[in-house]
Amino acid sequence: MGRRSRGKAFISTAIIVVIILNTSMSVLATPNEEVIENQKKYTVLTETIDKTQGEVYRLNTEIEKLTEVIKKNVEELKVISNEVEVSKKEMKYREDEIKKQEDMLAKRIRELYKSGGQNNLILVLLKSEGITDLISKVYTVGKIVDLDKKIVNELNDNQEKLEKSVKESEKKISDSATVTESNKKALEELENKKKEQVLLISKILLEKSKFDTEYLAVSEIKIIEPQLKILKESNSLEELHGAIVQLINIRDKQLKSLNSIEQINKSIIEVTKRVSGLEQYLKDKGTNLNSGVLSGSLIVSYAYQFLGKPYVVAGNGPDEFDCSGFTRYVYNNTVGIDITRTTYTQIKQGKSISLSELQLGDLVFMYGVDHVGIYVGGGCYIHAPQPGETIKVSQITSFTEGRRISFN
Repeated sequence: MGRRSRGKAFISTAIIVVIILNTSMSVLATPNEEVIENQKKYTVLTETIDKTQGEVYRLNTEIEKLTEVIKKNVEELKVISNEVEVSKKEMKYREDEIKKQEDMLAKRIRELYKSGGQNNLILVLLKSEGITDLISKVYTVGKIVDLDKKIVNELNDNQEKLEKSVKESEKKISDSATVTESNKKALEELENKKKEQVLLISKILLEKSKFDTEYLAVSEIKIIEPQLKILKESNSLEELHGAIVQLINIRDKQLKSLNSIEQINKSIIEVTKRVSGLEQYLKDKGTNLNSGVLSGSLIVSYAYQFLGKPYVVAGNGPDEFDCSGFTRYVYNNTVGIDITRTTYTQIKQGKSISLSELQLGDLVFMYGVDHVGIYVGGGCYIHAPQPGETIKVSQITSFTEGRRISFN
């Protein structure tokens, strides 16, 4: 049998395998007692870290509040201090005014006595033109003296009020400074508590990492050995895709070890490169892409490269996507077909198919036309979920419709 014939026979076998995978493939593994026990211990460590981290977050909140109070106190201190400075300048100005008024009053009194005192008053009386003029002049002299005294008294009163205000403000400054100092000490205590908690988290993380490496990862790897073996040894596109789907589901729903999860991710990345090479080999040997099997496999393999990329509204790739931006980008860059940009227009592309008819690479619509992804086998699809999440493989739920795009 020639190499071309063997390639066609391989694809025929692959078509049978994909039908079986699409209808009956189990996507989860059965953990043993060792795995369960190790995961329980790992969970306790994780919960301890979470609880301690929660305490750190609580302390952060208290620190933020107290920092805000201190900031407010410092700002109030600045305002009061500025007011005191202004009041002191005003006090100095009024002291100068009082001194001027007192000097003027003293000068007038001295001038009065220098010019004869009572004799000067008699002279005023003698020069008066009648009793009315006399009374007027006496009243005027007395009024001038009284006015000078009144001005001096008012200035003194205002000065006393200012001094009282300054003393009150200075007391406020003193009290506020005391409160601020007390708050700073409380803040320092909170910061020290936070440091203790962060140090505790570091110790538990180290213990958790050690337990993961020495116990949990070792036991978890055992339950995914069959899938890892397929990725390493199989040349069947459908077997490879099936193993990838299983690993992703086991990883997302059953595993806890960061080490075993990392190993799965690395294995998937490595195998997608091999799958691409296998697809190219079959294509070069004359395999008809229009069969849909190879094209669907190519689409799925390419889509896996974006696992972990963030969901961003209106994201078109390659570093961020929304759901329809992701499906469009994958189709454009694998089979060269523009399936349009939105779920509302993508659902009009190709032909409608049911859940049981889905094949690798088909578009999968859920929740009406609100969400779309790409079928990867085993009742699962790869998709960009929603804000705050990343591209991942999930079980199909709330299925609306599948669409199969023609690759002619």
